[in-house]
Amino acid sequence: MKRLFNLYGLLLMSTVMLTACVSKPIPAPGLKSWVDRQQDYTHLTSWELRGRLGLRSKNESGAVTVVWQESGTHRQLRLLGPAGQGLIKLDEDASGTVIHDRQGQSWQGATPEALISQVTGWDIPLTSLRWWVLGIVEPDSTAEYRLDEQDRLASLEQDGWQVSFSKYRHFDGYELPGTIIFQSAGNRDDDMLRGKLILKEWNRSR
Repeated sequence: MKRLFNLYGLLLMSTVMLTACVSKPIPAPGLKSWVDRQQDYTHLTSWELRGRLGLRSKNESGAVTVVWQESGTHRQLRLLGPAGQGLIKLDEDASGTVIHDRQGQSWQGATPEALISQVTGWDIPLTSLRWWVLGIVEPDSTAEYRLDEQDRLASLEQDGWQVSFSKYRHFDGYELPGTIIFQSAGNRDDDMLRGKLILKEWNRSR
């Protein structure tokens, strides 16, 4: 399918993505158990985040600023280019998904993943990423995961994605991964996508 526009052409491109910095976790008293973390964080339905998302495939790479708002039944995601210029805005609710770009064009679709792929050419696992930013496994999914020494999610494999979590920090009273790296497990290099989300700000909406 021909892309309606290419995000690659709108971004300040980077040919090198940063690799994850893995550090030895330091045990601390009063750690939240994995079971408690998964249960408690699953109920976080309203929050806002700001971060930096880098994407790389065999032939393209780029980075955008992400501004993401979850409010239970509504999701809004904005991708910003250099100098904070808006590239696209995605809105999702029970009626479906719509994307608007800065030229005033709009597209509608059933799922955010399909629509983002159609508009930008990038296959971003948005629905799963919504849970990964909280450092938990997507509820009701089939995933194999590994925990670190502090009982936090360190890595997982889910629905063809390999994901690693590192640099945990406290945001608004919640311990979340500061860096998330996800990679598709394609059979060919042409199918591979590698993404890196660096969490800058996160707040629970009240």
